[in-house]
Formats: sequence, C-alpha cells, structure tokens
Amino acid sequence: METDKNICKRLYHCLCETIGSEEVVKVRRQFYATVDYLTEKNDLSLVISGSRAEGLEMGSDIDVMCLLKLVSVSEERTADSFLITNNFVMETDDCKPCFTQLKGNSCYYDAIVNWLSTPFGQELRFESGRIRSWIVSIVSLFRPVTLHGPCASDMNESGGFSDITICLRCPVFIQQAQPWIKRERFWPSPKLVSNICSYGTLLVPIGSKNSQNEHLEWRMSFSVAEKHLIFTFTHTQFLCYALLKLMLKQVIDTKEKFNGLLCSYFLKTVLFWVSEESQQSIWRPENILPVFMKCFKRLIYCVYYKYLPHYFIIENNLFDCRFNRQQHQDFLLFLNELYSNGIMCLRNCRLLSNFFNRIPLAPKMSDTEVVCCSLNAIVRMNSRSYFRIIGMFCILGTPSAQLKMGKVFIKRILKIRPNGFIPFIAFCWFCQLIGKSMDCHSKCPNMYRYKLLKQFLPYLFMGLHTDSVACWMYLATYYYCFGHYITSLKLIFHAWNECTSDKLFNAKCTLTSSNISAIEKEGIRQKIWKRRHVYKYHLVNEISFYYNSRVIPPELVVQPTTLAYIPSRVYIYFLRFLCLYRLHEDFQCMQAIEDLRLSVSRTHREEHECALGEAYHCLATALMIFRQTNEARLYFAKSKSYKEKWSPVKAEKLPTKRKLGPVYLAYSRPLKYRNCPGYNAHIKNMVTYFCSVSSMDLSIRYLYEKADIQAAAKDHDYCTMPLTEHWIDRANKVTQSDVDLIERSTRLQSCSPKWLEERRRRLTASTFGEICKVTSRRNTNKFCHSLFYGSNIQSKALSHGKNYEAKALKAFNLKFDKNAKRCGFYVSIDISFLGASPDAIF
Repeated sequence: METDKNICKRLYHCLCETIGSEEVVKVRRQFYATVDYLTEKNDLSLVISGSRAEGLEMGSDIDVMCLLKLVSVSEERTADSFLITNNFVMETDDCKPCFTQLKGNSCYYDAIVNWLSTPFGQELRFESGRIRSWIVSIVSLFRPVTLHGPCASDMNESGGFSDITICLRCPVFIQQAQPWIKRERFWPSPKLVSNICSYGTLLVPIGSKNSQNEHLEWRMSFSVAEKHLIFTFTHTQFLCYALLKLMLKQVIDTKEKFNGLLCSYFLKTVLFWVSEESQQSIWRPENILPVFMKCFKRLIYCVYYKYLPHYFIIENNLFDCRFNRQQHQDFLLFLNELYSNGIMCLRNCRLLSNFFNRIPLAPKMSDTEVVCCSLNAIVRMNSRSYFRIIGMFCILGTPSAQLKMGKVFIKRILKIRPNGFIPFIAFCWFCQLIGKSMDCHSKCPNMYRYKLLKQFLPYLFMGLHTDSVACWMYLATYYYCFGHYITSLKLIFHAWNECTSDKLFNAKCTLTSSNISAIEKEGIRQKIWKRRHVYKYHLVNEISFYYNSRVIPPELVVQPTTLAYIPSRVYIYFLRFLCLYRLHEDFQCMQAIEDLRLSVSRTHREEHECALGEAYHCLATALMIFRQTNEARLYFAKSKSYKEKWSPVKAEKLPTKRKLGPVYLAYSRPLKYRNCPGYNAHIKNMVTYFCSVSSMDLSIRYLYEKADIQAAAKDHDYCTMPLTEHWIDRANKVTQSDVDLIERSTRLQSCSPKWLEERRRRLTASTFGEICKVTSRRNTNKFCHSLFYGSNIQSKALSHGKNYEAKALKAFNLKFDKNAKRCGFYVSIDISFLGASPDAIF
C-alpha cells in the first residue's frame, strides 16, 4: 500500500507529463508574452489572456483583447479631462459592483468614437452593445463567428474556441478594488501588488444581466492582474489549478443537468482565495492532494452559501442568481459525494489514466526529451489560425506603415533577448508576414522596384528561420513574380527535398526523441544544436495568402478566410508547374500536373476541408492554364463546394437586431456604371480627390500608379495659381467655426495629438524664421521632410518651460491684475497655411 506522500508524488509526476512540466509551461507563457510585446501599436495593443496565455493547454479557449488606445478613460472628472481627445468618465452610481457606464467628457471625438456612442439625455455614452456588434461584423469578414458574452467567438481547427473582443484601459486602479491592496495576506507579495496597481483596470463591453441599461454598461476586467498572479504560482499551485479544471471539464460538465453551472473562472477565484489565506510552504509536490481537497472543500462551502466573492471586488457575488432552489440542492449533494470519494472522484479523467492504472511513470526527462516537449508546445500554439488574424491586423495598412512596423519589430527584439528561442521564433514569423506584404505586381519604374527589393527582401530572408519548407516556398514565389523562373525552380527543389512525412505539420504530429537522429541528440547534449535549429529542421508550416499578402502568384487569389491554407506539397507542385509553363517546358508541365493531381488525392485523406478547397483550386487553375478546360471546371466546382462551408459571413447573415432590407443588400454599383470600362477610372479619381482635400492616406490608392505632377500642372495651366498651391489651399481652408474648434481642442498644446496634426500642415511662428533663412545650398527635400515629420525635440530649456509655465502665468496674473488664460493653436482665416500657438491670451 502506497503512502500518501508517494501517491502525491506519483500524481504530481503524472500531471507534469500530461499537463506540462515547468519548462513547457514557461515556454507557453513566453510565447504569448512575446506576441503581446511585438504586436503593440500606438493605437491598438493586444492583450492575450485566458488559460492558454497562463500556460495551461487543456482545450480551453483563449481570449484576445484588443486594447483600444484611441479612447481615454478617467475614473473621475478633473479640470483638464475635458481637453483630452475621446475622453470618457466612469459612472458607477446606477450600476452593480464591478460594472460602470462611460459618460462623455471631451471637447473633441473622432468620427469612429462618435459613431459608437449614443446620446443619453443631454450626455454622450460609449455604448457597449454597439461595440459588440461592431466586433462581430469585423471578425465575420474573415471567419464564421458568434457572439459569446463580450467576445466574437469561433471554433478553431484545434477544437477550442478563440474569443476576440475590444477593451479599454483606465490608467488607475479603481476605487472599488482599493480594499484589495490593504488586505492582510500570505500571498501575493507587496511588490506584485504594486505592479498590478500601476497597470490600472481594463473594461470589456458587457453589461450586468437584468439591468435596464445593460447595453450601456462595461464590466471591469482584471485579466492582466490575474495573469500576473498565476505567473507567480509554484508549479504545485499551477497543477492544482489544472486538477480543478479537469474535475470541471471531465466530471462535473459530463452531467447534463450540471453542465454550465460552474466555469473555470469560479475555480480560479477559489484558488486565489485559498492561496491568499494559506502559507506558501504548503504548496509542495508531496502535498498536492491535500491542497486540492482544501480548494474543493472551499468550493463546496461557497456553493452551500451561494456566495463566491470576486477576488478584487468582494461586493460582487459571482454566484448571484446562479442556481435555482432545486439545482442548488442537487448540485450540493453531487459535490459532497465527489468530495467523499477523495482522489477517486477523478477516476474517469482521461489525462489521469496512467496514474489510476498504475502504469510506471517515465524517469526524469533527458535534454532531448525536454527540447521535444518545448517544440511540440510551440507548434501547437503557432499553428492556430487566430495568430494569422493577429499578424494580419498587426501589419495591415499602407506599404510605408508595414515597413515602419518592421523597424519597430527590430527595435523591440533588440531590447529583449534576441538570441532567446521564443523571441527569435516569434520575430522571424512576423518578419515573414512583412516580407509577404511587398507589392511585387504593381507597374512601377525599375528604380522603384529596386527600392522595394532592398526594403522588403531582408524580411523574407529573416523568415527563413521559421520552418523547413514554407519559408523557401515564399521566397520561390517572390522570384517567380519577378520572372526569375530558374532560381525559383532551384528553391522549389530544395523545399521538396525537405518536405518529408516525418516532419511536424499543423500540430498533427508529435516530435519524440525517436524522430531525432543520433547526431542531433549528441549535438543537443553538448549544447551545439540550439533549439531553433531543431525547430527549423523538423517543422513544416502551412502556405497561406491572406488579404495583406501581395507576394502571391498572379494566377491565384487571396484566401477569403483565415481558416484556409494550401498544403505544402500541393503548392510545391503547383508553383513548379507555373515555372515550367513560363519556360515553355510542355512535357515537364504534363508531369508536374500529374504530380499535382496525385498530391491532391493524398491531401483528400488528410487535410482540413478548407485546405481541400484550396488544393482543388490549385489543380483546377493549372489545368485551365494548360487548356484542359472540361476537367478544370470539374475541379473548380469541387473547390467551391468545400470553400462555401467555411466562407466568411455574408452581409445578410450578420447577427443584427435590425433586419437588413434590399436597400442594404442590393448591388452597390449604380446601374449606369455596371460593366462600364470607365468606372475604375472614376473610383481612382474619387480616391485621389479625397486624399488631396483631406490630407489622409488610404490603402486603396496604392493600387494605382503614381501621377505625374509636372504633367498634371501643365494640363491645369488655366488655374489662377499653380496646381500644387491650389491643393494646399483647399486642404488647409478653414472657417471661423473651424478656427474656434481647433483652438479649443488644442489647449494642451504639445500634449494634444490634434495640436501636432494641425501644426504639421502649416507654417508656424516657431519655423517661420528658419524658412526665411533658407538658401539655395540647402537640401529643400530634407528640410521640408523635417518640417512635416519633425522629431520630438527635448532640451533643458523646453523642460524648464513646460514645468514652470503654469506658475509663471499665475504670477503674471497676480502682478499685473490680468486674467490671462491658456490657449490653443490659432489659424489664420485669410492665409490658412499660417498659424501660431501663444502661451496665453487675455
């Protein structure tokens, strides 16, 4: 008979094998943290939370929260809060604990913020219900989703859900949660409490059930705080959390009448309370079973009294209105019965079958097995389609914005450990996305093409470290698009040699020590083979071309949904056929089509239906190019039948309360412009005109070639002034109401984005003297660039002025008995390209 300590140790080692060792959990957390860090932008940041971001891989969902930095949230109204753009103040008077409304308190709102807000009496409220509909509408363009709480939820290819939502951030730790800071506790440490408070509080768009203003309310979220708390868990605490989730998923939820009564967040809250009240010394491997039963007993206690206080805001009862009377009695009896069985309550859990069947556990893992476990964890995370959505949103935009984001990636990777395995893999993956966004099909001069080559090609070379096949195929596609067919064929042949059946692909294979050669094992043991070398050699990624992928054969189209991809072998044979066809090798083209046909037939037994649709499309395209039209039509029909199951949601099927009528669903092009050859020119003129009068940049304008300014000026010689000056005057033209609005919304001056934007387009008092001194020897292009994109200059004099300007203004008013007030940026109505920012006015 085993002693209790031996049972606990066997259970601990069994969980390390099935849930993950400390090393594997650390790899998972580092990967998600690196993705968060690399995808941060000035207007939008990603906050990945949920069990997977915490390091727990048990088929649970992952929450991707897009932090909207465009909107500012204040807990209280202050004297200067009205001057902050898109500012909202929290209003908690008529809301339940942990919920709030956002009341408008700003002099200026962007168009998108104004559209997402709703009038409420004489005030403006930021509407959470409209935000949720907006999220579903956007994500539905890429893949089928449903509304689940505050998130757009979908079923990904691994069987779990990914939830995407918008969140806002209040920079202070709210008053309702302040008592948490001062509680007496054994855990967490004061330093961690301080770090959590410094981050502030997140708000997600979901209101309290049964509230009259549910569509206006936002829930306070502590996802980042909870993630940091779990990161400080010992591995025993973490495995205890995994045991609680196992009991929920594979024991409680299997009973139909109890399914949905509890969720994993309740169990996490119970564990937080037990950890806070217990000394850290109890969380040891030989004590894992008693601490699990202690958490289980606390859960029964909370169910008995129907009271589970929120960990940060105890006034919020998570069990409020959770059970009816009969459910409560039956569920309590069921939990007590499970508790009386002890560890045997988990007898039916699949992940613990080795423990209960007394199968001998493996000894301590070797270096090779540790590397294999780490790589398997990365492959399972990196192959999920929601990461493709993240990458697409991260660099979606104009070519200049994509290159700018690439430079940001490089700067960020140099700030952390660039030689670390996880940061290096994530960095190379994002570099590959940027390299694929190069527009190699636009008709432009050779000099401009050479410039594109120098800017984008290094990112494709950095992407060669991501896997052993797909990265080479993207590079081969690049050379095919530029007409270097022989070079492309050489790269295709190399990728074909690497694409073997024993490689890891799409999380369907598991890398074990038996897959690794003796030379690799010895290299790993002697620290010669790095993890990234093993990762690159054994991994095969999928081939995907989405909306921002421009390095794509012109014979193909971008994939309409992020669930789709092209199987590697299919794309190898397809691109090989295209190169041979361009080289007029007819006999080899026939052989390539037969190889492609055989590869598609094998794919039919293995791949996802989305991949099958793309594989049939490649085969049909090759047959159509080779003039075998009848067979091509057959495969096009098969491709369409598979694609329709996973295509993005159409407008008429979007979830909305208002039924869309024929006005919204009708063919948008006017009748007189349908099938009209000049309509594209009409759209081009509209885009060009909008960009010129608004000084805004649109991605669609990069689809058209650049205009010849000199030729345009000669064509418009009838104008009263030069054409370029006419454009500048039109863009800067203002009325008296515009002048007043600009002045009111820029009173924070250098702290106001509006102030910086208005100054960029005008000559100001600060720059006028320098402009007057320009000579013919000055590089005017660089000078104009410095005026328009001038960097933020820092000096002691400027810092002194910012710190003491308010005090000087107050002293001036007292000394001269004046009422001078701070003012914003003044624009001249008559000469609209002139402006100035006085320190004060009276």
